[in-house]
Amino acid sequence: MAYATVAQISAYGEFDSPDTDLGTITTLIPMVQKFIDSYCRRTFEADTDTTHVLYGDSILDDLLILDDDLAAITSVTIGATAFTAYRTEPKNKTPYWGLRLHESASLGWDGDLDSDDEIAVRIVGKWAYSATVPADINLACMRLTYIVYKQRVGAGDDARPMLTPSGNMVMPTKLPADIVALLEPYRRLP
Repeated sequence: MAYATVAQISAYGEFDSPDTDLGTITTLIPMVQKFIDSYCRRTFEADTDTTHVLYGDSILDDLLILDDDLAAITSVTIGATAFTAYRTEPKNKTPYWGLRLHESASLGWDGDLDSDDEIAVRIVGKWAYSATVPADINLACMRLTYIVYKQRVGAGDDARPMLTPSGNMVMPTKLPADIVALLEPYRRLP
């Protein structure tokens, strides 16, 4: 799914020829979304389940440290055994960054796991910051798509992203302050 729809961006900005510009907007949205993901070092929305496989190097005592943001868990298996004796970290807020064993767990990740697939921990779920895009990211996507759209014909200044004739987005050395203000709270440290 896109962080912003063509309809949202069309309503947000002033376009020379809305019907003709829909194709350009449609092309720009995934470019802007990829930039946002890269800038923030995370994906913000997942609409389908994917599987991540974790091994012993992800374990710290009773904690399994996830390799990415996790918005929703569908299943956890250790080897071929379904596993539910865990709680998420944080407990009541996404994205999850870890799974902690319940004290009553009869099976667990104790640091003895290795790269043998039979004892790997498989987590199926929505691997993203959220199941739906946060409002700030939606606005940043709309705003940045509009800026890039306008920049393609030279409108704006050097502090704006530019679209080359070949369709590549070239970002300036400095993002507009309003975009930074929207994205920075979501930016993951390297």
